[in-house]
Amino acid sequence: MRKELEQDTGVLLNSVAPASPAEKEGLEVGDIVVKLGGDSILSPDDLAVALRSDLTGKATDLQLIRGVSLQEPKVEIELGEEG
Repeated sequence: MRKELEQDTGVLLNSVAPASPAEKEGLEVGDIVVKLGGDSILSPDDLAVALRSDLTGKATDLQLIRGVSLQEPKVEIELGEEG
C-alpha cells in the first residue's frame, strides 16, 4: 500500500471510535496519517503532540493515505473524551 506512494512514515489508525471527533471528520480504520498541520507524523507520539497543540478548534491540513491514494482534507481538530 505505502510502497506504491513511496511513503514509509505515518501512523496507521487501528480504530476510530463511533461518534468521535475523528469519525465526524471522516477518518477511517486503515487510514495512515502522514502530516497534520504541516508537521510530519512519524509515530503515535507525534500524532498525540500534534492533536494537543494549538491546532485545537481550528481548521488545519491533514495528509493521509487511504488505500493507494494520498488525500489532503482540511479538518477541524477537536479532542474527544479519553477513556
